[in-house]
Amino acid sequence: MLFRSLVTRVTDATGALMQDNAPDAGRPAMRADVARLLAEYLTSVTEDQGTGTEAAIPGVRVAGKTGTAQKAREHAHGYDDQRWVSSFIGFAPAERPRLVVTVVIDEPQIAHAGGAVAAPVFRRVMEQSLRYLGALPNAQRPLDFPRATAAPARSEEHTSEPSHLVISYAVFCLKKK
Repeated sequence: MLFRSLVTRVTDATGALMQDNAPDAGRPAMRADVARLLAEYLTSVTEDQGTGTEAAIPGVRVAGKTGTAQKAREHAHGYDDQRWVSSFIGFAPAERPRLVVTVVIDEPQIAHAGGAVAAPVFRRVMEQSLRYLGALPNAQRPLDFPRATAAPARSEEHTSEPSHLVISYAVFCLKKK
């Protein structure tokens, strides 16, 4: 079911209701046949010679889109050649989606292409989520996630490299009809 408004209600400073936006079913964003065709196109991203092959999960058709964007320069016009945002958003199983996962990595350090940086994170999150829902083929073993370790001590010397890495992801579960 689609909703047209993100804001369900507006209140004033005292908490009194000013406006109530009842959910409206609206209309579908696209025809069902177009949605199926788009899903087919998006599965090619994770298949042979696609830009997001690192998001592929054995035994599950995955549909998705890679994203790579340069960040604007902080104190000048144009884009910074060293600062990027990498992303991957996808859904699975492609034929009858159960989950949508989006991964956004701010200023990756080793590589910057979304298919190289964000797609592997997507695969791990999606695979574990599908496993939790019981939606993976039984033959698959659990993934071994690296154990968290203490961050190395930072030098007091100033470097131009960021002192943090931000990886954001969200998992959306789709309702069954």
